[in-house]
Amino acid sequence: MIPDPETGAILFMSEGDVFRADYDGSNPRRLTQGGGVQSIELNPDGTLSVIRNGTLNVMRHRAPQAPVENVAFRADWTRDVRKERRAAFQQFWREFNRGFYDANFHGRDWVALRKKYERYLPSVGHRAEFATILNEMVGELESSHSEVGAAGGGPRSQSSAHLGFLVDYTYDGPGIKVRAVPERTPGWYAKSKLNPGDVVMTINGKDVRPDEALYRDVLNEQVGRELNLKVRGTDGTVREVKYRAPSGGEMSAIAFNTRLENRRRYVEQKSGGKLTYAHIAGMSGGELERFNQQVWQRMPGKKGLIIDVRNNGGGNTSDQIIDILERRPNAYYQLRDEAPILGPGQAPNVPMVVMHAETSYSNAEMYPSAMKARGLAKLVGKPTPGYVIYTGGFTLVDGTSARMPGTGTFRLDGSPLENMGQVPDFDVDITPEQYMAGIDPQLDKAIEVLMRDVK
Repeated sequence: MIPDPETGAILFMSEGDVFRADYDGSNPRRLTQGGGVQSIELNPDGTLSVIRNGTLNVMRHRAPQAPVENVAFRADWTRDVRKERRAAFQQFWREFNRGFYDANFHGRDWVALRKKYERYLPSVGHRAEFATILNEMVGELESSHSEVGAAGGGPRSQSSAHLGFLVDYTYDGPGIKVRAVPERTPGWYAKSKLNPGDVVMTINGKDVRPDEALYRDVLNEQVGRELNLKVRGTDGTVREVKYRAPSGGEMSAIAFNTRLENRRRYVEQKSGGKLTYAHIAGMSGGELERFNQQVWQRMPGKKGLIIDVRNNGGGNTSDQIIDILERRPNAYYQLRDEAPILGPGQAPNVPMVVMHAETSYSNAEMYPSAMKARGLAKLVGKPTPGYVIYTGGFTLVDGTSARMPGTGTFRLDGSPLENMGQVPDFDVDITPEQYMAGIDPQLDKAIEVLMRDVK
């Protein structure tokens, strides 16, 4: 709010526009329309400087209609990159010095580390090298969630499309042999059907082999575009198949979901229908909702539940999931000619096993730890890595991004989860050969353990 000393009026911003009112707030008048005003300042000559949508304007607010003129200007400046990086280094060190969750810095001398790495600054020639120095320095604290990312800029990265099927790499050509076509991939549908044993001879008119040139010359920058495949079937006939090229991420998601569905079927079949299986891919709101849908669609009639948090990057919903799983029935509801329904709803009240491994991170490590502490489940798998801490992010003056652990996480006995991951009750290995063959001894152990508790 700015008073006009000549007229006694008041100038102020509201709803993204400039207003003028009498000294007592009466008779307000909107001087601009459409919003976008970011700041105003009264000039010595009585005009009003207005920054609107990033541009500088001058308003003669005392004149009728309060005309506005754009101010064109040019400002040159010299950027000293070395001084900027030194300032960014000092900023990074200060942020950790006053904000890192452990005042003892995990037993390291933070002042000495500053001196150790500051001497490398004159040798830095690129923003990526600067980020590497900061990563090396903070890495000496041996704390997770403290990554440093180089400032943005540079050429755009390229991406290659996925073939849309799995390749038989024992076949060296000519062409590319189809090993398998997972469900819901492009070659799975009737109009674009591919079969194991088919050989793709050309893609978009280019001869292909399972080599580097396939991704460099044929699939590069083709995500979302149509692929035209010339295919020789196992009977020797040649046909044309067309479909939209999927990304690697799309294919990974399809393969992942197919694997989870196969695990559920396996658990239910091997347990004679007594158990079911649910996977939590991340400790996020969306995954929490998905977990609820999985469990309450599959739980009716089941006597045990396996919850899998392997391949889970973490998040913050562990406590919410446990709140649900701790519910116990206190009543039941009876409809005429229907089976009784226990209440409250979504109260499993059955034995449970939680599966975790080296690929369970952060909040996905807190979850099995809490389930064990609350006596809700037995644990099967491998020890988690111990990347458990709450973190926040900040940006340095040169655009470098950084994360800093600000809150530690501890068990009730005082032991930290950071660098001391959760150990399972039943430690079970999976060999690379077993994984590639689709054999999951950890899941078999979870079924075995849970079946002992099922009545």
